[in-house]
Amino acid sequence: MLFNGDNFFVIKKDAIQFWGLNIKKPFEVTINPKIKDFINENNFSIDEICEFTEEIDYELYKLCSSFRIDLNSNDGRIILMNKLVKLGVNKQLARIIALDAGSSQVIVNKAYLVDANLPINLQKQVLKEVCKFYIGEP
Repeated sequence: MLFNGDNFFVIKKDAIQFWGLNIKKPFEVTINPKIKDFINENNFSIDEICEFTEEIDYELYKLCSSFRIDLNSNDGRIILMNKLVKLGVNKQLARIIALDAGSSQVIVNKAYLVDANLPINLQKQVLKEVCKFYIGEP
């Protein structure tokens, strides 16, 4: 159980870190719009170490766990992220694009890339890699 006083999280500007006795491997998740909305709606503290004491803390953990990716895996999202980084996309944005491409709630298309403030010179190359991801090509 995460409510025993031995499990913690900290919300930073762009990421949330989780660690503790009941969290097998400490991890960090980049804050995406869905997580940001959850943080704002529930008035979580920023830049303070928090321990799991309430159900809402666990709800944040579950939400973030759904966006957690293992950077050492052969997950298609990781492969896509690494390709985007090689193209010149910064790692944080590449991670968000790859996570969104792998979700069932967001479609990464030209409008998405414009809204993400991706430089115009990269948009076509990124869209090509995302399209390959969507059709299952390596």
